[in-house]
Amino acid sequence: MRGWYWGRDIRVEEPMSDAVERATTAACNSGSNGRISVYPLANIHDARSGLAIALDMNHPAQYRLACNPATRQFFIVYDFGLTPEKRDAAFRFIIYRTDARWGFRAAAERLHEIFLSSFACVMPTKSRASGCLSATSARLWAGAISASALQGGR
Repeated sequence: MRGWYWGRDIRVEEPMSDAVERATTAACNSGSNGRISVYPLANIHDARSGLAIALDMNHPAQYRLACNPATRQFFIVYDFGLTPEKRDAAFRFIIYRTDARWGFRAAAERLHEIFLSSFACVMPTKSRASGCLSATSARLWAGAISASALQGGR
């Protein structure tokens, strides 16, 4: 995939001229390899076109976004925990074109446009650094608090 770039984040792009698989992940101690993507989107581009894959912000999941230049694959991997009682799992993702000149920034901007309500400020915070709590974050925190209460947490 000579001439193509992996958007590691909003500031860093890596040329994909070698056979090294690209992913921007962090340790999470669960899933098939103990990693999760840092961002809900990934972007690749050349000089003329860009392509993004993103998690549907209304369906949180454990996932990894990556690109493998050797196999010419740009993909999302989900880790599901299925049980005899729960044999299925809902998941959704989107694929969209991006402006190659802006790379990861264009992918992030488009994701915000697609899932506008997920990024809306629903609860102002006192910290100027964080600004507000998004609707998606508020739902995730509410779920974590409920789960903690069910498990005897405080």
